Amino acid sequence: MDGDYRSITDMASGELCAAPRDDRADRVELVTLVRFAAGDGVLVFGTRAAAWRVGALLGAQLKTVGRVAAVGPRARPRWQVRVADATGVRIRLGLLDPRVGRRVQGLPPEVIARLDQDPAAIARAGFLAAGAIHLTGPVPRLQIVCPTLAVALAVAGALRRVGAVAGVRHHERTGADHVTVTGIDAVTTALAAIGAPRAARQVRTRWDDKRRRTRPATRELTAANTGRAQQAAATQLAAVRAALAVLGDQVPDHLTAIAHLRLQHPHAGMGALGKLATPPLSKDTVAGRLRRLIALADRHTTDCGTTGTP
Repeated sequence: MDGDYRSITDMASGELCAAPRDDRADRVELVTLVRFAAGDGVLVFGTRAAAWRVGALLGAQLKTVGRVAAVGPRARPRWQVRVADATGVRIRLGLLDPRVGRRVQGLPPEVIARLDQDPAAIARAGFLAAGAIHLTGPVPRLQIVCPTLAVALAVAGALRRVGAVAGVRHHERTGADHVTVTGIDAVTTALAAIGAPRAARQVRTRWDDKRRRTRPATRELTAANTGRAQQAAATQLAAVRAALAVLGDQVPDHLTAIAHLRLQHPHAGMGALGKLATPPLSKDTVAGRLRRLIALADRHTTDCGTTGTP
C-alpha cells in the first residue's frame, strides 16, 4: 500500500472515529459497520478504526461489551470485536434472518428508510470499514470496497446525498464491488460531509503540492516531445522534396498527390492529411504512401550510384 495515501486514510479514519455522536445516526452507522464485518462468532474488520468505533457504538446502542483485539500477521493485521453473541448482535441489528440463518444482501429496511435523513452516517461507516484515499494517479480517488453490490449501491446513494458523485463498479477478478468518488472537489466534499474536514483540507493541500511538483516535469516532457515531432516533420519534408526532385515524372500519381499535400500542409498530422486527400485516406495509408515515395527515391539513387535522400 502506498505510504502517502495510507497516512491520509488513517488521518481521515481517526477523525471520523471522533465524529459527534447522535443516537439515531449512531444506530444507522452501527448497523452499516457490522454489515461490513466478516466472521461468525466474532466481528472481524480490516481496519482498527472500524473495530474501535463498533466497540464504542455497541456499548451505547445495545449495552453490549465489545473487546477489540488484533489478529493475524503484524504487517497486515485484522481487527476483531469480541462479543458474547455475535449472531445475536446481527439479529438485533436486522442483519441476519433467524429463519434461514443468512445475512441480508444489502442493508436492512430500517437503515434504507434513513438514507435521506442520515446519509453521512452510512457513508462514514463504509469509509471506516473499507475505505481508502488514493493520491496516486492522474486524479485523487476515495474508494470503498463493499461486501455486496446491494451494500455498494446504498453507500453510493448516501455519498450522492451528501453532495459527492459516486460510482459503483464490480471487479470480475476479485469479485468485489467498489464505490468510487473521483476528483479533488468530490473527494474533499465527501470527507467534509461525513465528518473529516481536517482530512479534506490535508487532501487538497497534498494534491496541490503534487501538482506543483509535477508541473515543471510535465512542461519539460511536452517541450521535448514537441521538439522531436518538429524535427521529424522537417526531416520528412526534406525527404519528400528530394524524392520529387530525384524521381521527376517517374512518381506514380497517387504518391505525387500525397507528396504535394505534405508540402502544402507542412504542419498537418497524418490524419489531417488523409482528410484532405481525394478520396479521403486513413492516416496509416498516408504514412505508408510517404514511406513508399521516399523508399522509391532511395532505390532510384542507389541504382544510379548516388547517395540516397536525407
